[in-house]
Amino acid sequence: NLAEAEAALQKALELNRNSLEALQTLAGLQLARGETDKAMASYQRYIEANPRDARAYVLLGSLEQHRNNAARAEELYRKALSAQPENPMAANNLAYLLLEQGRDIDVALSLAQIARRGMPDSPVSADTLAWAYYQKGTYRSAVDLLEGAVKTSPDNVEYNFHLGMAYGKLGDKARARTFLEKALRLDTRQARAGEIRKALEDLSKG
Repeated sequence: NLAEAEAALQKALELNRNSLEALQTLAGLQLARGETDKAMASYQRYIEANPRDARAYVLLGSLEQHRNNAARAEELYRKALSAQPENPMAANNLAYLLLEQGRDIDVALSLAQIARRGMPDSPVSADTLAWAYYQKGTYRSAVDLLEGAVKTSPDNVEYNFHLGMAYGKLGDKARARTFLEKALRLDTRQARAGEIRKALEDLSKG
């Protein structure tokens, strides 16, 4: 009974505005019903009651990022880092936003290093730091991190795409093509298909 569950969670949050667990459960329920605006409003209410809790800014930022609202997501990640400068997920997500936009690469690298220190075993932080290394031209370091990320999450489009790109920069066309073609097969939503095809074309021209 989703309606009763939501009412119970709303009551729990009224009784304890500091319960992030109840908030996440409520927002998850709302997202499952396709009520993204409601989920975002729930996070916003929590932030207003707990303005120093970096985690809620990250959760809301992730939703904004998923909605392709990069400016708002960046603002929220920066607020999270203002509340908790070493928050690894805020650092990771902000670094990735900057890298995707091709700006402030040195800042992104520093943030990615913070994220990696806080999440040393995470393929997410490995991929972000590797992509920062890639954009700094440190391709071997990028490959080393991405090999680990792909081993942990072999069906991740992003990790395979980035690994293929890094191998291409090292001049290893065979490995580059292997991972780029795999990324293209995995990209069923066509989110990166155009970039991957262009990278494969560039390999053929070289």
